[in-house]
Amino acid sequence: MTIEEALLRLAESTADAVAKVLRTFAGEGIDRGAAVVVPAGEHPFAGIPIPSVIANVDYVDGITGGNVFVMSRAGAHRLAAAMMSIELEPGQDSQDVGELELSAVGEAANQMMAAAAVAISAVLGQEIEIAPPTTRVVFTAEEAERGNEKTPHAAVVSFSVLDEPCKLILLVPNAFVIRMTRALAELEADMVGDGLDLADRQGLFSPELLRRIPVRVSVELGRARMSLAQAVGLPPGAVVELDRAADDPVDLFVNGKRYAEGRLVLLDGNEWGLRIERVLGAR
Repeated sequence: MTIEEALLRLAESTADAVAKVLRTFAGEGIDRGAAVVVPAGEHPFAGIPIPSVIANVDYVDGITGGNVFVMSRAGAHRLAAAMMSIELEPGQDSQDVGELELSAVGEAANQMMAAAAVAISAVLGQEIEIAPPTTRVVFTAEEAERGNEKTPHAAVVSFSVLDEPCKLILLVPNAFVIRMTRALAELEADMVGDGLDLADRQGLFSPELLRRIPVRVSVELGRARMSLAQAVGLPPGAVVELDRAADDPVDLFVNGKRYAEGRLVLLDGNEWGLRIERVLGAR
């Protein structure tokens, strides 16, 4: 597994996650191209639509680096209208981008990159957290690059969102790509050892690999807020009041992401279990 192969696999998987989220907002008005690794020394923001609306989402825990989603001004107007189920007036998508459009693009970027983080965390076996997105309007490619960390590796995936050009730019530090290369190599070695077909891979990993990746599953019965002094002063046997009643639904978390709701049940008289009543998806 070379660094370039790992970058392409990472970009393809991230783009798949981004496209799935975008389709929840814009239906079939989403198309994406193939992932391309940016050659060393080249400008990853070259060729972006100008002016652009840029949403930056950085990884803040588990890995470093981040993703940038770049939209044309008209694309931001159209995506915001699709998210709010409203019709644009003729010529409205050529107007300046306001707070409404910036907020819509930021919310879409947050959901897109959260989905990508779940995919990456599954491969690395470690929970990945993202920072809240920041959105802004830029008028040159140089201005777009100034607001982002310079990394030794980058990949780009082109999109068409409601007939407007967009780009997903992945900014990848050395440490991240090395970890990803090793993780993918280990997964592929396991697949070969099990006689699985490597040609059947989709994106970053195959469905068969997904089924074999261990995840951390936990159930949250409730929460309580207290000062540090109160917490360290709790004596053995103290009762802490939670924010839920005994018969309220409880939350099921998968790798730290809220995934489902259910009810506690007693199994065989001495073991607790959870009966899932509603699947929410990773959040």
